[in-house]
Amino acid sequence: MGEPTVVVCGAKANMFFMSNEFKLVISSWPTSSVELMGKNSIMEKKGIVVKPGLLETFEGVLEGAFSPPFKFPGSKFSRAISARMKVQKFLVEVIREKRKEIEFGRVQNEQGKLDESLLSRLVKAMIRGEVSEDEVVDNVVLLVFAAHDTTSFAIAMTFRMLAQHPTCYSLLLQEHANIMSDKGPDEGLSLEDTKKMKYTWQVARESMRLFPPIFGSFRKAIADIEFDGFTIPKGWKVLWTTYGTHNSPEYFKEPQNFDPSRFEEPVQPYAFIPFGGGPRLCAGYQLAKLNILIFVHYVVTKYNWSLVDHDEPIVMDPLPFPSKGMPIKISPKF
Repeated sequence: MGEPTVVVCGAKANMFFMSNEFKLVISSWPTSSVELMGKNSIMEKKGIVVKPGLLETFEGVLEGAFSPPFKFPGSKFSRAISARMKVQKFLVEVIREKRKEIEFGRVQNEQGKLDESLLSRLVKAMIRGEVSEDEVVDNVVLLVFAAHDTTSFAIAMTFRMLAQHPTCYSLLLQEHANIMSDKGPDEGLSLEDTKKMKYTWQVARESMRLFPPIFGSFRKAIADIEFDGFTIPKGWKVLWTTYGTHNSPEYFKEPQNFDPSRFEEPVQPYAFIPFGGGPRLCAGYQLAKLNILIFVHYVVTKYNWSLVDHDEPIVMDPLPFPSKGMPIKISPKF
């Protein structure tokens, strides 16, 4: 907040600033984000647990991630700091319990298989002295933050676009019907099946082009930078954005239109950037892709559904989300 910042967009600028990480720029998020996610998280440098109230607590952290870092009573940032401390306390308990399990040789999960979850790997690294407890906590917080709303928003916008474009929905339904026709009645979805969902992924990509799950990311110049006839002084911030590039006719013909077929051919590198790029390309990119494809498959093959409000506004605070929560009418097909 209050720092000189240059906003850039376009494939050329995206490639330049994303690929020069550690050479000309470094990651540099707002003070509020760093303090709430943790200074030891990869933003700067599991078994499933259900705990009542934890989701609401974590959402309190998210609300302050991009707020002014003012710690006066009642401020959004102050409330977020309080929520962050509650999340940290819970995670420390989980991490220490996992450490006990590993040190006492209980290294199998509930299915009797070797526990190779991300949490177990991080705790094993902590036991070996490769990372500290604070680093494990900060990176778990960051991973939850990075995946909390981004994938769900991408899925929501995919269904919004399908509801608004019946022809595209028919093509997508046929793709999934073809996949189901090759399977037995009790046969589940396989990884090979997801590779056949080419049109579904085109729809999802076009939805993310029009409604990116993130607005962009910050970098900080570690040297004077000459780019495209301009000088960016050392110490200045650089903000690359998704919206300017995704809506540019230079890269996408008639960018205001929803057209999944535009992704039948390769897109210019760094023109489609909902997952970032360069050394900081989203670590969960492939997982997010699988989540989207699998979720879409089971909804469209098992349920009839429709939007309650086709024209529901999308708001930003700081991440995009449907202003009314995107309610739908849904019922089993059979």
